[in-house]
Amino acid sequence: MESAFRNIWVYTLLALVVLALSVGAFAQGGQGQLTGQITDSTGALVAGVELKLTQNATGEVRTTVTTSAGTYNFPALPIVGTYTLEVAAKGFKSVKVQDIVPTVGTIVTRDVKLEVGTAAEQVTVEAGA
Repeated sequence: MESAFRNIWVYTLLALVVLALSVGAFAQGGQGQLTGQITDSTGALVAGVELKLTQNATGEVRTTVTTSAGTYNFPALPIVGTYTLEVAAKGFKSVKVQDIVPTVGTIVTRDVKLEVGTAAEQVTVEAGA
């Protein structure tokens, strides 16, 4: 009887250890992050810029605004295909960065340089790996 109880106890502990070690792997699965800085043609950081991030596979749209330091961040992005980043600021040409591919557990950085012009003008950038 003692042997059977000991075997159940050992197997239960083993199962709990395996479960505890695998929780970390599940927590990392399927998410990445996109961040960067927005500057003008002189290299000055631009605050208050509106950014729109579209997941091309699903059409899901996320928006944010740059901080006073000209930075932006899109955390916890699902890893499903590619994304398109659209940047629009008053007095500057709008910019579209296509084919952004986040990967699991990494931070993808895409800095954008704005050119003086009207919002009707657009600059398109193909993102590389």
